[in-house]
Amino acid sequence: MDIELTQRLQPELDRGERILWSGRPDPVRLGWTRGGLRTLFTIPWTLFAIVWTLMARGMTASADAGMMGILFPLWGLMFVVIGLVMFGLSLRRVLSAFSTIYAVTDKRVIILGAGGRVSSYGPGELGSLTRLGSGTRGSLIFRDGDTQWIRRAYGLGQSSDDRALVGIKDPRAIERLIRERLLNGQR
Repeated sequence: MDIELTQRLQPELDRGERILWSGRPDPVRLGWTRGGLRTLFTIPWTLFAIVWTLMARGMTASADAGMMGILFPLWGLMFVVIGLVMFGLSLRRVLSAFSTIYAVTDKRVIILGAGGRVSSYGPGELGSLTRLGSGTRGSLIFRDGDTQWIRRAYGLGQSSDDRALVGIKDPRAIERLIRERLLNGQR
């Protein structure tokens, strides 16, 4: 087990609780679920707003443009600011994927997120496990009957990180660990 991850998880553990597995998500996959598509959308939005504003300013730069010489560029500037704010917020969410840590203990699943956010799920809160992806990386979603979470884990919605281990190495082994150690006979 990674010593850095163990040290970051240690304050969250109850007395006698042991870490069975810990890991980090694939930051690209988790970043995508946290706003990657939105980040990509904001780039052309902002570029278009900048071009529009510059064109509006150029077309209304003459002295006889009057009030339109002020209003058109200001109108465009509003969309530039909106684009920059959307881009910044989306980028912040994407970059927060680098500080996310997952753990499976002998009592629960723990997700340490950016800004000190801690989510903890005991056996009764895990719901049905759904494994996505094949091969060496994939995701585990734990929530009963809510297919929206599955769509989000593939990046088709907003955020799946609240009830999922997204972009983990060897999801089949982690699913087996959760089933054997947490869910076996505890429902």
